[in-house]
Amino acid sequence: MKKYFSQVLRHTILPRDPSVVLNGTYLKNPTHLCRRHEDLDLVVVVHTSLYNFERRRLLRHTFMRQLKDSPYTVQLVFMIGTHNKTKINAVKEVTLRNENRHYGDFVQMDFNEDFRNLSLKAVMWLRWLNEHCQNPSVVLKIDDDVILDLRRILPLSVSYFAKFKRSIFCHLNKLGTQPIPRIGRTKVDMREFFNLTIYPYNYCSGFIVFLSPDMIPLLMSAARRTPFYNVDDLFMFGVLPKVVGDVTYHNIGFNVSVWNQKVRNCTTQHGASCRYFGTMTEDKAEAWNLLNAFDHAHRYDFKIPRMKILK
Repeated sequence: MKKYFSQVLRHTILPRDPSVVLNGTYLKNPTHLCRRHEDLDLVVVVHTSLYNFERRRLLRHTFMRQLKDSPYTVQLVFMIGTHNKTKINAVKEVTLRNENRHYGDFVQMDFNEDFRNLSLKAVMWLRWLNEHCQNPSVVLKIDDDVILDLRRILPLSVSYFAKFKRSIFCHLNKLGTQPIPRIGRTKVDMREFFNLTIYPYNYCSGFIVFLSPDMIPLLMSAARRTPFYNVDDLFMFGVLPKVVGDVTYHNIGFNVSVWNQKVRNCTTQHGASCRYFGTMTEDKAEAWNLLNAFDHAHRYDFKIPRMKILK
């Protein structure tokens, strides 16, 4: 196992080549998206698959609906890869071209859409932000099945998150708590993390992650000198911050949850006093239920959610 041992990471890791995103050419590169804003409060980068049309439509609708008459400036950017020839659908490709022609908010590079390539997608948006979006007060990374209460996130971002440097805000998986899967769809090769059963990192659940903008060039620099790993949450929000060093994690697990029913019940029962401002669902009907619950919560009342940074 000596040949797989990384002096940088201090554990074994298999060799991989991320040069397609570190040095490759963009297939779609809307360089103007952030620069058109004199003051940009929040840039939201979204991991999405090529043919997830409905999820992108819902996210755009959410942002337009919740930002109506808002004093805040937000830019939404979708990150996509490509399909190999066996997966290309001619009809859907036409729909995709029309979508991009209408909205122009895709960043794309030439790697295959696959869950094992999500780290490539993550480094792609790091690079794109570092090169073309250097003016946001806060960066937010989400997945395309995330539902947000932007009316509370935005004042919180401007008044709280933006004050911090070298910081990541997320649902934190603490060092020593997450087992390394050795079986199943997400199994890790026995040659990686050899003789380890628990991941040796703090890292984020990546569905909702806020970053101070000074983290972007630091993480990008680390990505160029760190052995590449194909589990994106661990690599982006665990491995790279450890290589950067002196990064502070703020655990906002009190305010976000993967359990959408819990978030909807809390919002319905407690309105703007509910502590949650984000969740996720793949069910379209439930997504609309959540959006309507967020809307109703702000109909008569507004409160910045109670923040509780967990230990």
